[in-house]
Amino acid sequence: MKIVIRREPLSSILRWTERLLFVAAIVSLGYCGFVAVDAWRFQKTEARAFERLIVHEVPGVSPAANTVPIAANNLIGRMEISRLGLSTLVVEGTSSTDLRRAVGHIAGTALPGQS
Repeated sequence: MKIVIRREPLSSILRWTERLLFVAAIVSLGYCGFVAVDAWRFQKTEARAFERLIVHEVPGVSPAANTVPIAANNLIGRMEISRLGLSTLVVEGTSSTDLRRAVGHIAGTALPGQS
C-alpha cells in the first residue's frame, strides 16, 4: 500500500501556519513593548512625585511624623542598589499591574525598619 500526500493542501496548511505564527510574534512583541513603555513611564512620573515628597519633608521632625497612611497603589519609597546601578520604586500592593510597573510591598507586613 502506498500513501500519497497531495502537495497543494500541505503547502496551504504550511502557509497559513506561517502567517499565524508571524501574527502571534508581532502581537507578542507589541505586548512586550507596551509593558516596557508603561513601566518606564510609571517609574519616571512616580520618581518625580517622590522627589517632590522628599523636598517637602520637614527637617528636624521624626520620619514617623512625615509619613502618610499607606493605601493600595501608593508609592512607599525607592530602592537603590548603587553597586549594580539599579533604582526602582516601591508601591503598596502585589497585583499584576503593580508588579509590572514597580516593586511591590505585601499589605499588612512591616515596612523597612519596623519590627
